[in-house]
Amino acid sequence: MRFFFLFCAILPLASATSAAQPSLSSLDRGTRVRIDAPQISQTRFSGNVSELDGLLLTVTKQKTGEQLVVPFSTLVSVERSLGRSRGRGAIVGAVIGLVAGLGLGVVCVSVCDTGGSGGANLAPAGGLFLGPPVGAVLGALIGKERWQRLPLSAR
Repeated sequence: MRFFFLFCAILPLASATSAAQPSLSSLDRGTRVRIDAPQISQTRFSGNVSELDGLLLTVTKQKTGEQLVVPFSTLVSVERSLGRSRGRGAIVGAVIGLVAGLGLGVVCVSVCDTGGSGGANLAPAGGLFLGPPVGAVLGALIGKERWQRLPLSAR
């Protein structure tokens, strides 16, 4: 009997989570999507949703402006863009900047002719202090796009 009451108490929670699950019908005009539909295109392509009805998804490719009409039956996967991750891009950029700055500093020490002064020996320290901030700024500007896969079962 306790199991039955526990089951009844948990059941609304499970349905609330599944109701919050995004689906193809939740796509709005202008939403950026990435689609895999081998019958329409040999490669995965991305673009913006132009139109969505019960059986067809019309996507405008961003690079070419070409509109593709994709029947739901040909879809293998659909992913919705969640935007770019600026924070993660900044962290990755800072790490790459650190490695590149130190590497260039070490190369400069071995290659640069300082004419007897020890100034080139400070190059790794300069790379250590300049590489991460420059890399972080570039990484934040570029940022990697994040994608959320949408279930195709509700076609």
